Amino acid sequence: MLSAEELDRFHDVELDGWRRLAAGYAQHLADLMSQAIDPLLDAAGVAAGMHVLDLCCGPGHASDAIRRRGGTPLGLDFAPEMVALAQQKWPGLAFEVGDAENLKQPDQSCDAVAMNFGLLHLARPEAAMRHIARVLRPGGRFAFTVWATPADSIGHRIMLGALNAHGTMEVGLPAGPPLFRFADPQECTVLFAAAGLTDMTFNKLQLRLDVPAPDGLFEAYTAGAVRIAIILARQAPEALAKIRAAARAASAEYEQDGTLGIPMTAVLVSGRRP
Repeated sequence: MLSAEELDRFHDVELDGWRRLAAGYAQHLADLMSQAIDPLLDAAGVAAGMHVLDLCCGPGHASDAIRRRGGTPLGLDFAPEMVALAQQKWPGLAFEVGDAENLKQPDQSCDAVAMNFGLLHLARPEAAMRHIARVLRPGGRFAFTVWATPADSIGHRIMLGALNAHGTMEVGLPAGPPLFRFADPQECTVLFAAAGLTDMTFNKLQLRLDVPAPDGLFEAYTAGAVRIAIILARQAPEALAKIRAAARAASAEYEQDGTLGIPMTAVLVSGRRP
């Protein structure tokens, strides 16, 4: 079990990474993640008239989708730079700096909670789940997305395969929860049960990352995927060049008319407060 100090260090590395890479994420990866928003909101039961908490909101795309459904969103992110991007992109919507592991919202103040690709970046997901269960009204649903394992998700398979073949994962990052922990339905079952949420659903979503050939996949991860971006930045120059070349070669079969269409698989999980 990780110590409190180790978890704090992991939290701080994630926060620093998202502060530095907010613009890169918005440019290279936000469109990919946005493909999961409508299924996510369906799983959370978001409908007109609802007050919905958009956790780890990033540049705000899910909050806008909640508004378009007739709901009232509140977007929270722990990175002020992300909140600033969201406020600039979606004027009139409410965004605040806030930490999913330590929510300040009142008890039973939300009809639904959604978290699009945020849970895998939390040092203390169990703490976040306790807060989510607390702020949900009875009958309200929580839904989240995370990445499926590299066995299912080609983009991750290519990048992590190139890293493991030509570089090293041991670059001094603080220990944290496994990146693909919640791609396992049993882990999700335990997480939801501990928070008192019931009626769990577990599904997979097929998404696609469209980026320029030949190096768009490598550049997207370098610019906007915090943990992998840090690992890439800490490789020796010659190793990094080999990783780029390997990712380029493995991506080539997905190129058409100058664009790489890389299949990516996500996991969508939801549950209900009784």
